[in-house]
Amino acid sequence: TEKFKTGCFSINFFRPLRREEAAMNALIPSVLLRGSEGCPDLRAIAARLDELYGASAGTLIRKKGEVQMTGFYADFIEDALAGEPVFAPMMDFLGKTNVEIRNVMILGASAVGEMVANGICRQVETVKVIDSDRRRCMELSENTDDNVLVVNGDGRNSDFLQEENIRDFDAFVAVTGNDEANILACVVAKKFGVGKTVAEVENIEYIRLAEEMGVDTVINKKLITAAKIFKMTLSNKVRFVKYMSGTDAEILEYIVAPDSLITRKPLKDTDFPKEAIIGGIIRGNESLIAVGDTLIEPYDRVVVFALPKAVKEVDRMFR
Repeated sequence: TEKFKTGCFSINFFRPLRREEAAMNALIPSVLLRGSEGCPDLRAIAARLDELYGASAGTLIRKKGEVQMTGFYADFIEDALAGEPVFAPMMDFLGKTNVEIRNVMILGASAVGEMVANGICRQVETVKVIDSDRRRCMELSENTDDNVLVVNGDGRNSDFLQEENIRDFDAFVAVTGNDEANILACVVAKKFGVGKTVAEVENIEYIRLAEEMGVDTVINKKLITAAKIFKMTLSNKVRFVKYMSGTDAEILEYIVAPDSLITRKPLKDTDFPKEAIIGGIIRGNESLIAVGDTLIEPYDRVVVFALPKAVKEVDRMFR
């Protein structure tokens, strides 16, 4: 349409609600919005937001049941209206830089490593696979595309990774079948300046450890499988289910059905479960942050964060 268009997004952090850290967690977003390395004071922050066509940013602090949510939100005009990128600089302003992936290094010539290499080889410029098993390397080199380079060597050795020019790669994927090796290799890759690291971690107890050590994305096949099975037990209005590592919460995405309970009243007047929270709404080309007066409409796409005991009740409201 010819109407004035704006965009918005939020970055949220979920923590179990604990008396000893609730106040500190609530203050952190406000402290961070008072200055950063790029914008060291409030005047610099205001100037940067003015440069982004009067964009605005603020803090989010909410409590739902036993979960505390803190974070940031941003409102800005659409790129098309500005005639130049606004969304990407706004993400960068809040510390979420988009990494352009052109060169990928994969540690582990396993079946998963082969699948990843074949899946991305036509989407990026270079894929390099490293594995210590010489025979497996020879097999993989025969089964992959021409732009996939297979190297026999110990990818856990930092000197070897330097020789393979790890600093030239945008992403590092570790799928060796050994959780500890995958995590440590990603940590090393981060220290060499790789923008995006992904580790396959099968031991669920190691997931939080990997995240705390700086691994960007942790893949756990058990959680992925559980999410797919769990989705089958819910209504057909659920498009997506994801378990959040490091917490019991789940992410559900719904397409709102006409006449569902959630469409009949503003959110503040509904009996929405206390152990769940609506993270955002997509309505046509608009992105909305849900507040108490928000009235959800049929065919909206709604993202919900919920604890396991609230999922069935949430699903009932979207049927």
